Amino acid sequence: MFDLFDKIQITAGYSNAVLVAILPHVTDFAQKLDLPMDLPVTTAQVQRFMPDSRPWDVAGRVQLTNGYSFRFDHGYVSAFRSPLSTTEAMAGNRFRELEGQVRMSADEVVEFARSALRRLGHNEEDLYVDLKPEKVEGPVRLGRLLVPHYVISWADPRFTFGSVRVEVDAGRRRVTEIRILPHLNIARPPPKVDVTPVIIPSPWPDPRKPVEGERAEEFLIRILPELSEFARKLDLPVPQPIRTNDLRGYVCWDLGGVLECEVVLTNGYSLSYNYGYADGFAAPDRFFASGRMRVRDFVGRWRMTSTEAVALVRNAVKKLGYDLRALGLNGKPEVERPHIRGKPTVPRFQISWDSIPGGTIETMVSAEVDADKRVLKRLSVESTKLVRERPKLPIGPGSTPGGGQQAPLARPRDVLERTPPAERPDPAMK
Repeated sequence: MFDLFDKIQITAGYSNAVLVAILPHVTDFAQKLDLPMDLPVTTAQVQRFMPDSRPWDVAGRVQLTNGYSFRFDHGYVSAFRSPLSTTEAMAGNRFRELEGQVRMSADEVVEFARSALRRLGHNEEDLYVDLKPEKVEGPVRLGRLLVPHYVISWADPRFTFGSVRVEVDAGRRRVTEIRILPHLNIARPPPKVDVTPVIIPSPWPDPRKPVEGERAEEFLIRILPELSEFARKLDLPVPQPIRTNDLRGYVCWDLGGVLECEVVLTNGYSLSYNYGYADGFAAPDRFFASGRMRVRDFVGRWRMTSTEAVALVRNAVKKLGYDLRALGLNGKPEVERPHIRGKPTVPRFQISWDSIPGGTIETMVSAEVDADKRVLKRLSVESTKLVRERPKLPIGPGSTPGGGQQAPLARPRDVLERTPPAERPDPAMK
């Protein structure tokens, strides 16, 4: 397990090993798009290679002698650029080389971009390119000069940033650039590298240290009653009371001598305990999450207004016994809907209140509402006003609970299995 800012020491041996592991994927990509170059791509064609130093991935950018460049990360080629792309032309002031006539309609260009992604083996739904594009820009006019290039962009419907960007030369009917942001829907295991890298520890280590073994089990026993009560007040579809055998995952951290955790139940619901209290839950079928997702699984009808959804969240927080005014929930929240142009309809709201006086976070409350079934799918209530003393435990592997109410306990089996860390974002090829 690595800290966020751990790095690989880039040596010639490691760089060469990564390049050798990546080139077959570059060859496959070029072949599927029928790019005009000699195949297979060999090290003799490489002008420059820049490996990534992230220890949790095998990644890097390859610049070929013919002017083509490729980026590989998360197990796939995430970006490519032709020497005849507008990006390259702009860098070298070579737009006249791209001059031509537009021989495709905007609709044909969009479908051509989709077909290129299909040829690469991607499912349209996985990249959200089955949806209406966020933008279709082009052609480019520079005075009397016409550059018949279009840029088509698709957004991730859960967030404000993009998912895929494709540039198409509508005169010569060819793809000149593709960028795919890091995508869990299409992520694959990294290729094997024959060289074991040397890891340089981060100068800013994660203050949260993983806790396992008896100490983690004891903490779990202590907080399960609070998690059960939290779930009961919100009428969540989870067993009551929650027992260790109802869990399929549990991760625990030590943050400066106090323990915090997240549990995942066998039905996919997760509950978190931070700052000395149960502060949130998430349903497995929430829409606004960073995991794998296909839009069709969330299609429905709007059966709530945003006003009704906000009232539902406020009522849930009241059920937990909190004062709405003290948390700032009497104010106007930020309300967000899925970023989908036209069809299909995904009836979800993301609602949030933030209180940051003087630049210091005081309260953050956020929720997701299923406006079709009229239920909460996620709730997080974080506030300095709610922080209380955490359950304290002896330090060390031989510690035992020192009293207090315990949840009915069956010996944990796979409960302490660590949940894999979420994919960390990675910038597209620059």
